[in-house]
Amino acid sequence: MNEPITRWSRRSGVALMVACGVMLASCETTPSGSSPAQADATSSSGGAHTAAPGAADGHHADLINEVGTELVTADGESVTSSELADNQYVVLYFSAGWCPPCRRYTPSLVEFHENHSDRGVEVVFVSSDRDADSMAEYMDDADMPWLAVPYEQIDDSGLKSKYEVRGIPRVVVLDGSNGIVMDSNDVNRNEIPERLAQMLD
Repeated sequence: MNEPITRWSRRSGVALMVACGVMLASCETTPSGSSPAQADATSSSGGAHTAAPGAADGHHADLINEVGTELVTADGESVTSSELADNQYVVLYFSAGWCPPCRRYTPSLVEFHENHSDRGVEVVFVSSDRDADSMAEYMDDADMPWLAVPYEQIDDSGLKSKYEVRGIPRVVVLDGSNGIVMDSNDVNRNEIPERLAQMLD
């Protein structure tokens, strides 16, 4: 599949992603005002990561090893990343509070999670916020009910590099062997919650 075509609006500074003939608003992953060092960290994390001790070798093993030993909730509580192994699907949600399209999309994903989180699916938020406080504020404001990669672990996880995240919001649905089931680069992201719900039936 060819990379989505990105067109820039000088007036809004927002990218319009054209994927499978569907035009959706998107934001580049590095917010304006970020330093060059921040931009380099966002776009070229190199894929290196710190694997969890006793690295997982079962369901969602690669993902569990990439994110490290712990994930966090909106309340700041730590959750063992191995709990992801209990799910049939994991949804990686690349997003940020400074991105208007992300803020518009997040409520639909929150609704999906509230209705289906007990059916073998979990969402993991991978932030492109400017700092840990901004990430925590976004999670709280949006009432995110899911897990997140700790801010200090995001670059080391290599997830943005692995999935070539250039624009957000980006939604990637993984099965237990870390195979990509759906990707908003290929499927209208607004259709993903409904499609995934049908897969759970």
